[in-house]
Amino acid sequence: MKKIYLYLIVITSVLIHSCTEMNDLHEGYLEEGETIYAAKVDSAAALAGDNRIQLDLIIESQRIDFVRIYWNDYTDSSDVAIGNQIGTFSHVIDNMEERSYIFQCMSFDKFGNPSLPYEVTGKVYGDNYRTQLSNRRVSMEQVDTETATSVILLNWTILSSLDQGVMLEYTDALGNLVQTMVPADETKTYIESWKSEGTIKYSTVYKPEETAVDVFEAEQMEMSFPLRVLQLDRGLWQKVVLPTDGVFDCYGGSIENLWDGGRDTWYHSNCVLDGTDGVPHHFTLDLGVTAELTSFLVTPRQSRNTRNPKHFQIWGRADLDGAETTAAPTDPDWDVDAEAKGWILIHEEFCDESWNGSNADYEVEIGNDTPVRYIRFRVLETFDGGQQTALSEFEFWASSIQ
Repeated sequence: MKKIYLYLIVITSVLIHSCTEMNDLHEGYLEEGETIYAAKVDSAAALAGDNRIQLDLIIESQRIDFVRIYWNDYTDSSDVAIGNQIGTFSHVIDNMEERSYIFQCMSFDKFGNPSLPYEVTGKVYGDNYRTQLSNRRVSMEQVDTETATSVILLNWTILSSLDQGVMLEYTDALGNLVQTMVPADETKTYIESWKSEGTIKYSTVYKPEETAVDVFEAEQMEMSFPLRVLQLDRGLWQKVVLPTDGVFDCYGGSIENLWDGGRDTWYHSNCVLDGTDGVPHHFTLDLGVTAELTSFLVTPRQSRNTRNPKHFQIWGRADLDGAETTAAPTDPDWDVDAEAKGWILIHEEFCDESWNGSNADYEVEIGNDTPVRYIRFRVLETFDGGQQTALSEFEFWASSIQ
């Protein structure tokens, strides 16, 4: 019995000693108290930008006062106020170098307790990325559509799925600056109003990533619109009678026949035999619009082609204020008088010998872009050297019409 008591005493002493050692092991932790963590960010996304980045934080706990975003191994940080609210909180960090980053998002409650970090990666883009961008390939042509003539058609080739479209800049026919964005999926762009031989600028716009908050433009490129070719509406034309203008209504002819659309009608000179409608002679035409003329076409009378002009002039003015000349058509100083009255010589033509006796149309390019509405057509010499001229049709084209 004494042995049993002794055995129990020994066992009890061992147990008491073991418990004492266990308490010694946990005593430090118990003295420090329990570690309390704030609620963690539920999820986060880093959205690429132009020398900046946006972090979208999704918070589902109402126990977060603010979130501190660390990067560069915790050496840099930026705080996002949460205010114990839930939802998605977007935060932009500016002035970032162009490279990849690892962000640690650590939330804090109102007692200053931190959470475990939520890690997210992101990339910042800048000039290095921008210099690698290419513009869409583009071709240009001048077409007619159902609603307009002389329309510019731009044909685009899309190079990348990250292509967001094209920034387009040009001047329209009225001199207004137009800036527009060509949609990402558009491969044909129609421009109805444009300035002849004006400059068109374009740059392709990219997003480096689908979720990026900024877009980047490739280097801006330039090209020129063609010389605009607009046919004047002859339905607007009218005859104007000024002093010393010829009549030209004999032999079934009339000045109005020059824009009636028929090659079998004509105007005919040398009707009154008083020196005003022989050769030289002139007449005045109201185009109905003010235009910068680019070309002129004349059709000879088909049965009287030996009377084609060998030398003619086209004079123009924007209005008729003070436009009445007094010099006779045969006066050697007629051009001096015309210039003094504000008429501008916009074209002078010495016709090719191949037009002598020809029924073919004769077309000339007009190099003077002075806007004019009123035209004086002046014949100075015919191929046969006579006093009679007979022509059937006139046509004018312009680079702009007002």
